[in-house]
Amino acid sequence: MAAPVAALGFGASPIIPRWLTWLNVVFFAEQAIETVTIFGQTGFIAPGGTMNVYLGGAIGFLWVAGVVRWAMQRMNAAGQAKMGQT
Repeated sequence: MAAPVAALGFGASPIIPRWLTWLNVVFFAEQAIETVTIFGQTGFIAPGGTMNVYLGGAIGFLWVAGVVRWAMQRMNAAGQAKMGQT
């Protein structure tokens, strides 16, 4: 789910800010690496282990918060521009 949002940050005229692009890259990489947990038995890479619960949860929360922050700023800017036109 992070890949489409990350794609908005690449190209000649990115739609999302650089900080959100890098947060998307980190989140995508963590999720890709997290697929290793299907082979884990105990510890960090075990299913339901530290990687899934804490690391994945924290990065996922930061990603959602970042996307919401960016979207709210974008909606606020669009609303102000619309009010300026009337």
